Amino acid sequence: MDDEAAMTERARLERKLQQTQMRLAAMNARDKSRRRAIDTRRKILVGAAILSALNKGTITREMLRDVLHTEIRADRDKVLLDDLMN
Repeated sequence: MDDEAAMTERARLERKLQQTQMRLAAMNARDKSRRRAIDTRRKILVGAAILSALNKGTITREMLRDVLHTEIRADRDKVLLDDLMN
């Protein structure tokens, strides 16, 4: 293989590598988005289950309040959950 053919082959392989890296990055982004959506759905379901248990009396308001005071740290979140935390 002469120098010109080797350079052409190198350029072709580099282009193919770049395309493969772009496809891999797109797949990783889709996977990350899918995992975030699953995580969000799980949080919604857990929250709904806890609120349902609270409404049914399975857990007490004090139990929920204790958990919220322990786990919720951001002031903006505390404002949103004020009715459950106080």
